[in-house]
Order: sequence, then C-alpha cells, then structure tokens
Amino acid sequence: PAVRALGPREIALGLHDHTQVRERHRGAGVQQRRFLRVTYGVIELANIRSWSFPLVVIGANSIAIYCLDKLAYRWIIDRLKTHLGSEIFTLWGRLDPAFAPLVQSLIVMAILWLILYWMYRRKIFLKI
Repeated sequence: PAVRALGPREIALGLHDHTQVRERHRGAGVQQRRFLRVTYGVIELANIRSWSFPLVVIGANSIAIYCLDKLAYRWIIDRLKTHLGSEIFTLWGRLDPAFAPLVQSLIVMAILWLILYWMYRRKIFLKI
C-alpha cells in the first residue's frame, strides 16, 4: 500500500511512525471482535436477551436516532439548561465539572431513547 504522511490525529496520539499506527488500529480491532464474541455468546448461545432490549429499540429506528442526534442534540441541551439551570450537568454542584460532558451525553441519550421507545411502542419505524 501507498505510504501516507502521519496526520494531526496520529501525531496528537503520540504515534511517530506507521508501525505504531497499524498496531493501535490492530488493538482496536481485537477489542471490537472480543466484544462481538461476548455479546453473541450471551445473546445467542446462552439465550439471555432481556438486557439487550434497549439496543433493540435503538436498532429498530437507527435512522431516527441518527437524525435526532444530529438535529436535536444541541436543542435538548439548551432546553435542559433553560428549565433546570446551567448546573444540571454537574448535578447542581454535586459532581466534579470534569464529568459534565459524560453526564450531558447520558442524559441526552436517555431522552433520545425515550423518544425511540415511544416510536417503538406505536410501531413507527423510519425506513429508506
């Protein structure tokens, strides 16, 4: 394959040559395959499916979650801050501000999931 120059992402990650880049990508692939094997084993082989229902709801309307995430994410955050205060994502000062982005993402994801669940219960599915 053609050799390309390291981009800003690779340099920011502290990777200095293409061997390190390949090794990093190879490690990510191993983790993904391991996760897939474990989830396949739990869902299909052990037949334990109850925990996967939230993923079924998301998978049934994956186009809707993608569009909602791109179109409504910022709007939801602004409405939460307007109605619940700007400290909502630090749980009104109870949480270190470093965790605010994580809490923000979890809250927005929960709201989007509730919208998808509403659609799922009414058998509303977006298709192309």
